Amino acid sequence: MTRTHTTRWRSLAWVSVLILTAWFIRTQGLSERTFWQDEGLTLWQIRQPLAVVWSGVIEVQGVPTQNTHPPLYFLLLWAVRHAIGMSPFAVRLFSVWWSLLTIPLLFIATARLAGRRAGGIAAALVALSPLYLWYAQEVRMYAMLVALAALSLYALVRLVETPTRRTVALYLLTAAALAWTHYAALFFLGAQFVFLFFTLGRRHIRLYLLAAAVAAAVVAPFVPFIIKRLGVVERDFFFVPLHVMARDLLHGFTVGISLPVTYSTPIEAIAVLALVWGAWSVGGRTRHWFPGRSRWLAATAWLGLVVLPVLAMYLAGYVKPMYQGVRHLMVISPAFYLLAGVGLAALAARHRVGAAASGALLACWLLALGVSTAAYFVDPAYQKDDTRGMFAYIADHFRPGDLVVLHDPVLSHVLEYEQPTLPWTALPRYGTHAEMPVARQHFSDTLQSAERIWYVHSPGNSLADPDNLIDAWFMQAADVLDARFFHGQTVALGVTYYDPHGAVADRPQPTNVPLNIAYPAEGLRLEGARVPSREVAAGERFFFDLVWYNERPLQRNLKVSVRLFAPDGTLWVQEDQFPFAGLSPTTTWSPGSYRRSPHSVRLPMGTPPGVYEVRFLLYDAETGEPLVHANGSPDVSLGQVHVQPNPHQAEWRAPVRLRGQAGEARLVGADPWPETVRVGQSVALAFYVEVPPALADAFFDVELVAEDGTRLARAEGTVLPAFAEPSRLTAPTLVQVRRTLAVSPSGPAGDAVVRVRLRDARGEPLPWARWWGLRRTEWLAVGRLRVEDRPRRFEMPERGTPVGAAWAQGVQLARAEWPATVRAGETAPVVLIWQAGGATEARFKVFVHLRDAQNRVVAQHDAEPAGGEAPTNGWQAGEIIVDEHLVNVPAETPPGEYGLYVGLYDSVSGARLPLAEGGDEWRLGVVQVQAP
Repeated sequence: MTRTHTTRWRSLAWVSVLILTAWFIRTQGLSERTFWQDEGLTLWQIRQPLAVVWSGVIEVQGVPTQNTHPPLYFLLLWAVRHAIGMSPFAVRLFSVWWSLLTIPLLFIATARLAGRRAGGIAAALVALSPLYLWYAQEVRMYAMLVALAALSLYALVRLVETPTRRTVALYLLTAAALAWTHYAALFFLGAQFVFLFFTLGRRHIRLYLLAAAVAAAVVAPFVPFIIKRLGVVERDFFFVPLHVMARDLLHGFTVGISLPVTYSTPIEAIAVLALVWGAWSVGGRTRHWFPGRSRWLAATAWLGLVVLPVLAMYLAGYVKPMYQGVRHLMVISPAFYLLAGVGLAALAARHRVGAAASGALLACWLLALGVSTAAYFVDPAYQKDDTRGMFAYIADHFRPGDLVVLHDPVLSHVLEYEQPTLPWTALPRYGTHAEMPVARQHFSDTLQSAERIWYVHSPGNSLADPDNLIDAWFMQAADVLDARFFHGQTVALGVTYYDPHGAVADRPQPTNVPLNIAYPAEGLRLEGARVPSREVAAGERFFFDLVWYNERPLQRNLKVSVRLFAPDGTLWVQEDQFPFAGLSPTTTWSPGSYRRSPHSVRLPMGTPPGVYEVRFLLYDAETGEPLVHANGSPDVSLGQVHVQPNPHQAEWRAPVRLRGQAGEARLVGADPWPETVRVGQSVALAFYVEVPPALADAFFDVELVAEDGTRLARAEGTVLPAFAEPSRLTAPTLVQVRRTLAVSPSGPAGDAVVRVRLRDARGEPLPWARWWGLRRTEWLAVGRLRVEDRPRRFEMPERGTPVGAAWAQGVQLARAEWPATVRAGETAPVVLIWQAGGATEARFKVFVHLRDAQNRVVAQHDAEPAGGEAPTNGWQAGEIIVDEHLVNVPAETPPGEYGLYVGLYDSVSGARLPLAEGGDEWRLGVVQVQAP
């Protein structure tokens, strides 16, 4: 193999590695990135008929508007979306493809000018560019624009080298594609035609004029629209001084927009040095293209490909501001990277010192790119507007009769993509201004048409409502029920939930569940509740309102704990929430008013069908103490609720997606579980299984198995919980299967595998089908869990009083510490220091009793040692366990002397562990209880 072939294969390998690296980086989190409002315009367009896409018409609140960009990108994306779908990953993949294509295109353009080393450096800067990463994950035309710009540079070089029909056609086609992708490309093409004037024009004037004429013809259809747009004021565009524009572009091209300017100045200096040196170097290589073989003219012309578009856009800003960020001149970035790559390669060719300097400068630059890329993924400041989170929150709490009102109607296209079923409007309506009389009428009509309103007030509307009149009108006319802010790149996204019909009144509010429950100690009365519906589907919210009346100011900030109980009394789900989302604390409630606070509880997807009971209680948010009402209980029942299967369960995606088929049953996912668990502890898992009626009485088993095959835990049970009625399953139904794994206290620490098994009603395993049914297995591995040993100590602490009490199975109470006195109503801390002879046969709990002279228990505390952190069946010989118990002494306890007793009992059977010398409890001493 010749040296040329070896070099060629090395170049191919290098570019391939860069493409694979860029693919890995650019596809990270591709589906999770949210859409901002300009992307919403794209999403709307590509869902329309092809003729609408070609016309560039975009409807905003029913009003036809004109797209401000040429149609080529949208036409191509329209075709792609019909081929691969409309998921976030699919629509963004088109931009990723173009971004990857930029790498080899710029490599061949640079290598043709200055060799493969320069091409390799330029390609590396492109592949690792955080700026290109940002726009590769965006459903806009910028990734396609830079790829075409890189191709235009290659076509430009080919045209000047060998001006033939083929090279002219290649260049003109590329220039046409550029012009039909983004209007800012005209500035770049203008700079290229200036370049061609000095190179091609002096030798082939007719060819140059022909190319210019064809380019003008390509652009001609846009001229009327461009002229019209120059006279239109656009939102958020303002004049940008040249030095600000230049610094912003340099920063973006050098390190992206995910690294603060204060940290990037040295890297920007490296980039400027490489850029200028690259222009000078490539000027020397191409001086024969220019009049008089002038290297200065050649270098200036190459640098002009970067500088002239910037100057042109700056000067155009005096007519109409056009620059809003680095994306508006991204078209020149391939020329920037080309010259920088040539500059660093030229420096490396200047003996060993130059090579070392070039390597050091490139290493610093690449390191900065890595830091900026990491910031893009992990720093919240560089995440895009969380429109998905905001609209998901609204959808999660959206009630029948609600309405979404957008301050910025352009955001509606993102809303329709993310939550297409939510009804919405915008105020002021598109095409009107908040100061117009009709805007106030639209506002009044909206209040009357909805029971409650979700008002998305941020982002605002600087053109139609610069003074935020709509915000002020809502604050005057409606009561706030909830308010949330979500991450925004520049301004936080904000939504406020309003009740336009009054949540606070001086007269009783309507209810359909009368309660009349009094809390005399607080001066608070629960008048009743309003329950819109007793039917709810799994995965949805059960909504209700509570109507309160307080006779006097409340002294405590109260919280509501909403609980859903299964038919057998099992607590199925619980949500704790402040009235009015905490925006109106109960301590601020004025006396003599009726308040209607909205509440809800979300049922997990997969909740088995059946009849459940909804209860709630009030408690002090600071202390957690429940409030007991006049009926003598803290609980209040709202009655029954009928849970049905979710009709959209087939479209639902579990938080952790899993795939498994066993017979006709299908494992679809799980809830996230902790990454680690300690030996002796328990971990709760929840899986989602689609169960056909024939397998309603099947079993679902879960195991935790160490890498050496040791079984650390197993939990078995039927797919449906005990309270569920299999007869209610008349079709395949998604069921949430809950299992708790109690990890063996003696099990080995390390990585362990979570695996599941399905068995029929007879207990026979139903194998999981894998590899398209070619392989079947009884157990299906679904994830991993790190098992950690708990911290252990073997040195006796010097604290407390020696005890020396010995129980069976090697349990010894070595020392203990307790207070001599305690006031009634307070807590007595008791510290027991155990010395283990080894692991016990069963898990024992420790009891600590405070008894009076008649041996009656007046206070006690029961718990496993160290609050369950050190179960007795996981003790090691010689281990010291410090075990603290907090004994709450009731306030009504009479003053006097009380005995303090300790012992152990089986946590399952309740049988006490005997002392070695007889008996089953040890008297530590006495505690003097004093009056409060």
